[in-house]
Amino acid sequence: MNNRVGVMTVVLSEDRQKILLHRREFFFLWDLPGGGIEPHETPTEAAIRETREETGYEIAVERWIGWYRHPSVYNSRDQVTNLFLARVSGGKPSGFGLETTGLGWFAPDALPRGVEPMHQQMIADALANAATPFHRVIEFEAWKLFLARIGFFGMRWRNYLLRRLMRRGK
Repeated sequence: MNNRVGVMTVVLSEDRQKILLHRREFFFLWDLPGGGIEPHETPTEAAIRETREETGYEIAVERWIGWYRHPSVYNSRDQVTNLFLARVSGGKPSGFGLETTGLGWFAPDALPRGVEPMHQQMIADALANAATPFHRVIEFEAWKLFLARIGFFGMRWRNYLLRRLMRRGK
């Protein structure tokens, strides 16, 4: 089976008491930084790149937490997401763009409304300090998956058009 492979990162604050989340553009959901792995990248390199692109922060990856297999919002196959624990090593919060409409630091016991249960599980796993990596299979309710697929399709099409317009304006 040819699954989509991606990454997500639980980024801890300097005092290790808060987690960095970003708000995705279309859904108004708070999310962990992450995305797809490019053909030339390792999962760790993708986690560093995606976090920088979505938040502006440079990170140092501390460890791999595990992988999570779940239905993809991009197609009818499953997705495998590698999860990493990291800390900020530089950079500064970026301005908002096509993918991010907000950034925030949140205590694990005071996450904002709109954090998906899968991401809540990932955060709990990253903070568990487990001796072995997690390997989880996560299911979504069919109606949520259907709405997410419609939303992501619309979001990707809109971003594609906006990027083309921005290139013409240069």
